[in-house]
Amino acid sequence: MSIILEYMMKNRALPLLRFDSLESVLPLADSLIKGGLPLAAVTIRSEACFEGIEIIREKHPKMIIGVGDIVNITQAEQSIERGAQFVLSPIVNREIIDYCINMNILVMPGCCTPTEIAVAMSYGAEVLNFFPNEALGGVSVMSAILGPFDDVKLIVTNGISETNLHEYLDNKKVKICGVKWIATPEMVNQGAFQEIVLRTKSLVETLNIK
Repeated sequence: MSIILEYMMKNRALPLLRFDSLESVLPLADSLIKGGLPLAAVTIRSEACFEGIEIIREKHPKMIIGVGDIVNITQAEQSIERGAQFVLSPIVNREIIDYCINMNILVMPGCCTPTEIAVAMSYGAEVLNFFPNEALGGVSVMSAILGPFDDVKLIVTNGISETNLHEYLDNKKVKICGVKWIATPEMVNQGAFQEIVLRTKSLVETLNIK
């Protein structure tokens, strides 16, 4: 198990970030660090994503930063070149998985059926992104699909809220939950960084992160 995966599993919460302007990058990273959670996945839904990863890695080298929503090898290559330390994807793509493993980068491919789960595990994925968990029916449906897979480790990223966070984390196969509510795009665009600090601290206290 990689050091990064161990750290993520210890924290159990992964902030999922989106920023539309590079001016928001460092204040956002600072807010997570001040809140006690120096860890995040940046989604690639804006042009600022790749440069933003590079900026965070340069200014906060101890912060663990990865990339989310990767759907092709080009995106994976660009992200890793800019300093991404892990790759989160909504799909199973052999090319992405092989590339990340060869680069010694943690990769978490997206799966939602028994066949996809078995295929991703056979490709060597250490952690799977069960996606879209809430849209499929939540914990009960997820548990039914995962029944035959004793050794699977999961991250879930769809629809996680303060209300259902512990319901997912109570499932022994769920090791990490992606969280958006501590730093929503609206909060970032409005410059509400002190609120992000407060929400992050609250989450850290809730999960007893040390």
